[in-house]
Amino acid sequence: ELLNKIDTFNNDFSAQSDKPLAAHIVRLVFHDCAGPHNPGTAVETVNNDKRICDGCIDIDLPDHRGIYAMAVEPLESIYEKYKTRISRSDFWISAGNVALEYTASLSSKSGTLPSMPYFFGRQDCQLSPDAVTDDNTDFVMGHLGWDAAFAFFREHWKFTLKQITALFGAHTLGRMHASNSGFDGQWTAHPAHFDNEYFVQLFNVHNQWDQSLNDTANGLAQWTNAGRESGQPELTMLNSDYGLLARIDEPKLDPHLDVETGIVSCRAKGFELYETEQCLHEISFNRVEDFVLDNQLFYDEFVDAWTMLVNNHQIDLTRVIANPFVDPRTQTPTATPINAPTASPTIHPTT
Repeated sequence: ELLNKIDTFNNDFSAQSDKPLAAHIVRLVFHDCAGPHNPGTAVETVNNDKRICDGCIDIDLPDHRGIYAMAVEPLESIYEKYKTRISRSDFWISAGNVALEYTASLSSKSGTLPSMPYFFGRQDCQLSPDAVTDDNTDFVMGHLGWDAAFAFFREHWKFTLKQITALFGAHTLGRMHASNSGFDGQWTAHPAHFDNEYFVQLFNVHNQWDQSLNDTANGLAQWTNAGRESGQPELTMLNSDYGLLARIDEPKLDPHLDVETGIVSCRAKGFELYETEQCLHEISFNRVEDFVLDNQLFYDEFVDAWTMLVNNHQIDLTRVIANPFVDPRTQTPTATPINAPTASPTIHPTT
């Protein structure tokens, strides 16, 4: 049922063939798990130091714009059938696992996504699926660079450098919507395939990533593959993506990044469209290159980081060992054998 929903869901921004619901579900899980814990129903009970998956999204928070209509509502019709047996947070994460497994199976690249770990026993917040946060609730911002993202992930999850870099690979799926984030465009040409293509495109020097302010609804700069050849699709990156390659946050006293506009005054090594200052490599540069060269390595690191993300601050969870993903709709049913009639009836004794 979930796979059919992913295949048939569409919106005003993405073609049905791009399976946008898969990306929306993954985004939903991240935004749920990255949100603060609120055991109550008021601002006074918000705990910004504790980030936990609890089936709750502050619908009014600009960072979560569009999630309710594009992910929560489409899933709710399925969740209603199982809500007496599973919490909403467990359901969302399970749906996220399926979305990742399904879209990974569509990729033609070498490598196999490890079996996703299924854990159950999380508790929803009192207002699920809504939530209450406060003005101190921080989140990863697309117009900022690596330093802000690294600090956010290290503080709340203690992720390693490689794990943080791997999590950005979720951007392989889906696209940005101007009505949600204010940014517009997609990271890869195949937004329904979960693999290392995000890193491949980010690292590809022939893309000649350059900034553009054209038609961004939020007035912030985003990156486009300005070096693309005729017939190649236009792709988009944000500062948080480009910051995996280049130290746009430095030098500290006079950084290349203007946090008010998102404009960056340097370009990564290999940029040749015009003369400009060269950015130094960010500490995550080599990790990006690792994932470009090895899709299996990316899969392994991503699943490891995803597991930490969804289990953060959770206790007494029950793990269910799931079988490797197989799309049941592609399986040919096994015919029930029918015994051929014997030449003459067999008589059984009655006494």
